[in-house]
Amino acid sequence: MKLHDGVEVITISPQGLWAFYKPSGVLSHPNGLGDQDKSLIEAPYDFDEEAFVTEDGLFYLLHRLDGPTSGVILGTPFAALAREVKELIRTRKVKKTYLAIVANVPEKPKALWRDKLSKQKVNSGRGVRGEVVGGGAPAETQMFLLEKYNRPIPSSLLELHPLTGRTHQLRIQCARRGLPIIGDGTYGNFQLNRKLKAKNLLLHAQRMEIPTLGFMAECEPPKDFRHWNK
Repeated sequence: MKLHDGVEVITISPQGLWAFYKPSGVLSHPNGLGDQDKSLIEAPYDFDEEAFVTEDGLFYLLHRLDGPTSGVILGTPFAALAREVKELIRTRKVKKTYLAIVANVPEKPKALWRDKLSKQKVNSGRGVRGEVVGGGAPAETQMFLLEKYNRPIPSSLLELHPLTGRTHQLRIQCARRGLPIIGDGTYGNFQLNRKLKAKNLLLHAQRMEIPTLGFMAECEPPKDFRHWNK
């Protein structure tokens, strides 16, 4: 099984649950025939099975991260375990912890964000960007303020726990509250990203915990986070 450059195995549980570190810019899975060498595992992908087709058989992808998002992503070669973990994710029994560096500072140090989100693509004149519109599916996230920064701009380090799994949920919810994630070219502040020369999205899946399986995997954020206010 060939992993993309920069992808690392964090841990393999006794049950056969694999945790990988996915760098920013690597796809969770190929979106098309030309994307095979850009994804987590460089192999064909079966969308019906939600699994990579490797020389050792199917390897099931248990969830996804946006291409620009770094961090922990899970997989397994066992179909029964894949079904079990996906059901635990669906029923909110998997705890996900993300870190994000955002422009500005939230009004409160902790909050439960509740929204109904849908999204549409809008041509802003500077390319196709995302825009939040109302009336969509419910989205919930627990937010904690970890640190405030004064440089290079007024900004914050947030810990985010998504309680639902909507597409681009964290990116949209941050932007909706005037807290655009640095480096977000879809929902963020285009002019600010250009001024900061922000090349990567500063959103990182730091930890995944599955209490019923006694499983936890985590990884440190990339250097963009560590060097943010230096």
